[in-house]
Amino acid sequence: MSEIRHFRWGASEVSTVEGWARASDPRLALYEALVGLTQPSRVALEQLGFAGPLLDVELPRLAESGLISLLDDGTIAVADPQIAIPRYAAELERLAASSRSGLGVLADRYREAQDAQERAATFDVTLTSGIGELDYTRAQVLRAARTSIEFVAARTPTNDHLVLSGGPDDILLRGGLTRRLVLDSSILDVEGTTKALARLTETGAQVRLMPTLALSVLVTDRSIAIVDITNHDPSGYGCIVVRHTPLVMALNELVDASFAGSTEAPRARADARSRFGARQAQTLALLAAGATDSTIARQVGVSQRTVERFVRTILDDLGASTRFQAGAQAERAGLL
Repeated sequence: MSEIRHFRWGASEVSTVEGWARASDPRLALYEALVGLTQPSRVALEQLGFAGPLLDVELPRLAESGLISLLDDGTIAVADPQIAIPRYAAELERLAASSRSGLGVLADRYREAQDAQERAATFDVTLTSGIGELDYTRAQVLRAARTSIEFVAARTPTNDHLVLSGGPDDILLRGGLTRRLVLDSSILDVEGTTKALARLTETGAQVRLMPTLALSVLVTDRSIAIVDITNHDPSGYGCIVVRHTPLVMALNELVDASFAGSTEAPRARADARSRFGARQAQTLALLAAGATDSTIARQVGVSQRTVERFVRTILDDLGASTRFQAGAQAERAGLL
């Protein structure tokens, strides 16, 4: 019989004859040992030092591979190596080829799982390094919007420009998008605001006003948000770009709450224009929104004294004794 040597397979020490079989394949090690036995059997293998748990697993596998046959009397019929080994090698090659053919699919699944794990482990929130990065990011986010733009805009030079000009590529004026804007009421102090707001509403945007907004929040497609604090720090450092879905949704709810608590932007209806004329109708709308005479003068493009005269005419026409009462009565009359 060939020389016997010992090696470890897992936690069990087993024996095999020295030859072409490698210790890393216990099936071939067992087969090699069986080839050298005149009366192959499980008992004979155990006498050689093969552990029982190993035999329980590997003998049936040898039989499935066609290398041996397990007989009812406990003995083992060993297949001729010249036939059995090429057949076993061919089976291994078939399995290897099958594994290689599925490599691409497995690699894709692995990458997807790793990407998902990375996304789950990443809180995708970044801080802007300055006003240049903030302006660039905001422009890119607005241009990429496909379904909705929701914007709570505190007073900053950039926000004033976005509202008055329509934003990059006039995105705020583009139809086909849901656009909801909540603006700081003080934007009415900027000349030309009422005309800009009228342009927005004519394209289907919903525009509302709220006094003293603390910060700005821009949400597009309910998938990305920008928290802008440049009304507190004009440098643009520390503004937040959010792609983490739960936080984006929370910020969107903040926008919803701001929109619900705001008032409509001043806008006179056609009946008001035909009743009072364009400038007095605009004065009525601004008056109802709580604008001061100086603010109305800037928006309408007349002197403050002319505004005072317009207001007296409107109050008399509506039979109102106060500006608030005039606004309420104009609302009931369908003029606003």
